[in-house]
Amino acid sequence: MIEIEETQTKTWFIDLDGTVLEHRTNKEIDDMIYNQPGAKKEKFLPNALHFFRQLPKRDIIILTTARLKRHITHTLKFLDDNYFPYDEYIFGLGSGQRILLNDIKPAEVTPNKRDMKTAFAVNLDRDKFNFNLIDTIVD
Repeated sequence: MIEIEETQTKTWFIDLDGTVLEHRTNKEIDDMIYNQPGAKKEKFLPNALHFFRQLPKRDIIILTTARLKRHITHTLKFLDDNYFPYDEYIFGLGSGQRILLNDIKPAEVTPNKRDMKTAFAVNLDRDKFNFNLIDTIVD
């Protein structure tokens, strides 16, 4: 279990495809935008929308994605139309591994007077939002 400091604002770096939305390739997104016959539609993974709507309003959500920058308008419209909360977004990332580095806050600057780890990672199976896994992390 990861120890989360509840009194501090958290910043969530969230990948979109396969994590929040059903995974789509850039070609599939182009087909959606240009209304190609048989084009797939955007779809939230079960429980993902509910989970992110329940986060404290003070938390910051930064969406990350390998979707091309030409897909920004289409993607944000879908998220906005469905009231998905986010603060910032980064499109056009590579589809490889994402690595987050952050410092450990020393005890003298933390509310609970203990060293506080400030970087965590959760790997989810593609297209399977594991609500219980993430819920145990932030409890």
